[in-house]
Amino acid sequence: MAEKSSFFNSISGDRRYKAEDWAEYFAAFVSNGVLMRASGTLAVTALAGSMGVTLAAGAAMINGYRYENTAALSLSIGTAHASLGRIDAVMLRWSRATRSIYACIVQGTPAATPAAPAPTRNADIYELCLATVLVPAGVTSITQSRITDKRLSSAVCGVATMIGELDTGTLYAQIQAALAEFQTGAMADFADWFATVQGILGTDEAGNLLTLIDSNTLAIEDNASSIAALAAQLKSGARVEIQFGAVTVSAAAAGATEYSFNFNNPFTKVPLVFPAVITSAPQSRSVAPLSRSATGMTISVYNALSAASITVWWIAIA
Repeated sequence: MAEKSSFFNSISGDRRYKAEDWAEYFAAFVSNGVLMRASGTLAVTALAGSMGVTLAAGAAMINGYRYENTAALSLSIGTAHASLGRIDAVMLRWSRATRSIYACIVQGTPAATPAAPAPTRNADIYELCLATVLVPAGVTSITQSRITDKRLSSAVCGVATMIGELDTGTLYAQIQAALAEFQTGAMADFADWFATVQGILGTDEAGNLLTLIDSNTLAIEDNASSIAALAAQLKSGARVEIQFGAVTVSAAAAGATEYSFNFNNPFTKVPLVFPAVITSAPQSRSVAPLSRSATGMTISVYNALSAASITVWWIAIA
């Protein structure tokens, strides 16, 4: 039959159409792929603590036939090989034999360098690969880092579009290249940082850190004395007082704890105050004078991480 037209009303049964006719009609202007109405459409995620993945809700078109998953669907990954890794594929399979489209796991071949199975595409089966799953040897659960999203890859899946196909292969390659570049850069930055601390963090990390902290504390105390002496020289008749106080701060996500300190001898006028913190814990703390007078001052100790006992010192010049 050289000419074909559709669809017309039937008169006495002279116009009969099959499902294939409707599929051909839709396939003429809707390409194969995921109906990407949201970024999470038919996304594949790891099923925590198990050898399984979850397929999110969404829809797709294959050869003019529509598929829809209305709720999260769990799919099981086969037992890992004892000594070799493999790559499995999460497929949407159009099947002429079953007259349906359904999600399934196509298991890869265990190998020293495993490869993902290619989608089957012939007159009876047509598959879209939504994601691949790396299954290392001997693992008992799947993590998200082992899942590679393939929905934007035009070679194995792609996005369904009106009239012709949208080639997302270039975009997918750019995303993968950017991710690889980020991972390489992050590892390089970590290696640089680690090289700087190797001489500090040895077999006795805590001891080395404590030694450094103690030496820094002594340096702070020496600087405090030097500042006090310099201030006394610069200001005729000035009295300089250096004080230390032990403070126990409580854990708080945000906020401050206030402490009042009285000087040993009253000043004749309101002193200038230079507060600081000496602590043996590598945590973020700071102090600032909230109020000051000739007889004392109130400081605020900020602690945003955990409870600890610290030492606060200040230099008061009047």
